Amino acid sequence: MDIPTSPQKEQLHEVANLMLDIYRTLVHIRYLDPSWIIEGPHNIDDLLPMYRSYDLDASVIYLYSILPYIEPARGKRMDFFQGGNHRSVIIYNARNHCIWIYDQESGGSTDHNLLEGCKVFSREEYERSQEESREVSEASGEGEEDEEEGGDDEDGEYDEGGQDDEDEDEDEDEENTDEFYDENDGRPAANVLRDIIKWYHELIELPGDGDESGALWDSEILLPLYPKHGWPSETFDGDAFEVDQVRAAATKVAKESAEQPINEVQKHNAWVSDVGGYRKRERADQLARKAAATTDDELWIARWELWKSEEHDRYMVEGLRRSEAAMYNASPARQFQKPDELPLWEERQLRMDSWGKQRELKKIQQEVERLQQASKLQKSSQVKLRYAAKQVAVYQKAHEAARLDAERLFPGRLFTVGLGVEINGQDYEERMGYFTNSIERVQRELELMREWMVQVPNSAQHARQVVKNELDRKEKHLEFYRFIEREISPLQAQDDNERFFDHRREHSRTDWDNGGLPRPEWEALLNEARRRADKAGFYRLSLPVEYGGQNKGNLWMSVIREHLASKGLGLFNDLQNEHSVVGNFPTIVMLLSFGNEAQRKEFIPGQLAGKVIMTFGLTEPDHGSDATHLETVAKPETRNGVKGFVLNGRKKWQTGMHVATHCILFARTSGRVGSTNGITAFIVPAKTPGIKVESYEWTFNMPTDHATVSLKDVWVPSTAIFGPPTSGLSVAQAFLHDNRIRQAASSLGAATFCIQESIKYAKDRKPFGKALAWNQGIQFPLVELLTQTEMLRLLIRKTANDMDSMPHRDVEKKLTDKVSMCNYWANRLCCESADRAIQVHGGVGYSRHKPFEHIYRHHRRYRITEGSEEVQMRKVAFKVFGLSELAKAQKQAAKL
Repeated sequence: MDIPTSPQKEQLHEVANLMLDIYRTLVHIRYLDPSWIIEGPHNIDDLLPMYRSYDLDASVIYLYSILPYIEPARGKRMDFFQGGNHRSVIIYNARNHCIWIYDQESGGSTDHNLLEGCKVFSREEYERSQEESREVSEASGEGEEDEEEGGDDEDGEYDEGGQDDEDEDEDEDEENTDEFYDENDGRPAANVLRDIIKWYHELIELPGDGDESGALWDSEILLPLYPKHGWPSETFDGDAFEVDQVRAAATKVAKESAEQPINEVQKHNAWVSDVGGYRKRERADQLARKAAATTDDELWIARWELWKSEEHDRYMVEGLRRSEAAMYNASPARQFQKPDELPLWEERQLRMDSWGKQRELKKIQQEVERLQQASKLQKSSQVKLRYAAKQVAVYQKAHEAARLDAERLFPGRLFTVGLGVEINGQDYEERMGYFTNSIERVQRELELMREWMVQVPNSAQHARQVVKNELDRKEKHLEFYRFIEREISPLQAQDDNERFFDHRREHSRTDWDNGGLPRPEWEALLNEARRRADKAGFYRLSLPVEYGGQNKGNLWMSVIREHLASKGLGLFNDLQNEHSVVGNFPTIVMLLSFGNEAQRKEFIPGQLAGKVIMTFGLTEPDHGSDATHLETVAKPETRNGVKGFVLNGRKKWQTGMHVATHCILFARTSGRVGSTNGITAFIVPAKTPGIKVESYEWTFNMPTDHATVSLKDVWVPSTAIFGPPTSGLSVAQAFLHDNRIRQAASSLGAATFCIQESIKYAKDRKPFGKALAWNQGIQFPLVELLTQTEMLRLLIRKTANDMDSMPHRDVEKKLTDKVSMCNYWANRLCCESADRAIQVHGGVGYSRHKPFEHIYRHHRRYRITEGSEEVQMRKVAFKVFGLSELAKAQKQAAKL
């Protein structure tokens, strides 16, 4: 390694030592755990080639070898200085031994000694100067113009400048980078670093207060607590500070939850007031149809629609009264549930927080034990375990203190928390509340509908049937909600199963030490949910009655899967695995349409019992959309007097291969390359000699179960042929069409979820004192997406209904273009909606604490795997322009 000069080394060691002092100050202030600090010198031999490839100066490389740093797993989630990476960065100029504190938002410096003539502000003076600057900006009209004309930053707030300007200036910026830092070289490095320590001591600067910090490190919490516990003296009681800090953060979170009653009032009030006049116009149309009725059926159907509309209005008015009463009871002054009951809410929140920390500790303990058994335990895991144990102790102390205060002030009045919340926190409680409210509402609707139906005369038989059909539908909804409330939500809540759905989901689902495959406990949970859904009678909904189903077709499945996907992530419907309490059975659809009697008898009951699992082997490493060019071949060969075929080739993206019992393999048995004829499907046991898993492909959204498989001299008997010989692609299309329409409905539901969550957030989030929802930059993209969902919903349901009216063999001829329209547009719309939700939510939307990144990563695959959207658009084009018929005519002409 190149060695800097002795004076340079002295300066670099000064920087390293002062950085260590800063870290130790952050330890003393309780922002860092001492075990996270990794002091120099470090062995950087393995990194030298990379450093040199960037042409780094020898002094910078040497600094990296001695500079202390924070254990990476912790350091990347810390906001050390002035709100973290989205605000200020500390830039060291090794040439001049100076430091420039650069503000990424303003482009200036936030070094307090470079502000106002090098005067060091107190915290109060600094905040007052910032407030005065904002007031001047607002008075000059800059703020309003920014919000109307500017772009959106992470929270939808103003971000000066447009993309075009950035593109034009990019090259110039790169050329001027060195000049910029030389001109803005700040102050002597040692002075700045010592001042940072001083600012922490004087509370001019506080750790945290950024995107990664959360409520614990909110400046409003920290400023009164540090002096209370003796900071910055040697008598600072850090243990007591941490307990009070946790209690203050819990109080802040509990207070914020008080806004929910107010939001409910606003929602119901918007409907009742009928701002857009929609309900008034709808009522006029209904009255007109009633007046124009000429038969008893027409009259009573019109009365039925009018009655439903009136009942819904009454329900919303009652909802407004209930929400107003709840808001008043919970928040008379619109400040908090009841100000004098604050200790009760604090205790409740800390109870849940403490349970969460204990669950986190248990998970880390299990991980450490697993690593120990595999002889892979590292120091970082032990550090993580010790810190988690410390956190549990702090939260238990905080909860115990809060409990004693609450019991003293309100004897016997601690808020009860349901079993599900005890197991897994507030998310479960909210989900249970949703299902409970849905059940109560449907029950009441059923009672009123039965009462109304009594008056319909026998002369209006069609009208009576219309009402009865809706009653039946409501009854099924009621039982479905009861089932989820009774069976699925508690299952998700127990044994920390919520880890598979919250911000820990990808790690919890993925066995990184086993090729990135799904963890066995994750798949066991899905299997148990399916077992319960099957026992309750919902899982086989779409299957024929003889297989335990209700013979509900694509229309029913589309409506249900859209509805479930619109409720977000949950065990009731997890799209990453195509899992749902209402099952999707594309291979059974293929067997019903193309399987012979022996295949149907063996494989359909086997699949429903979970004993048969099939992969779908059409795609190859060199052939995806061009399936007619597949290179896997099957040649006739008789063995021991039994006629059969020998398969050779390769398959890619064989989903579920790690647990598969059988593979559906497509191979060319005759015909020329590129011909749709001559391809045959085979059902082959996965353990057949010659079938080998070469790899599992890691993907955008983990875990993976997508295998690349080689086939070498795989012999199968002729009875393995699935469907018409040489017409295997018709078998594949049966799989694809049913899967595409139902998957399109799921994407539509997920898109709806993203849009509705964004609308809710935009109404609640108030940067610069005004809700994001007022900004057209927020409104217009969401309006466009919402408009597309409404139009797409009608197309999906019409197409699904048309599919149910004809055999599978006819769908390819008559509806393939409509199925492709639904699928490619729904998948694109879902990705755009998830991306927009991330943008509207800002930093929190980008985090894994919101589900949008998961939804985007998962649904992005469908723009490829269900037939790339380009291929599906080509299908539509062939139908619209009649290109298939034109091609046939040209071939016929050529023959003549």
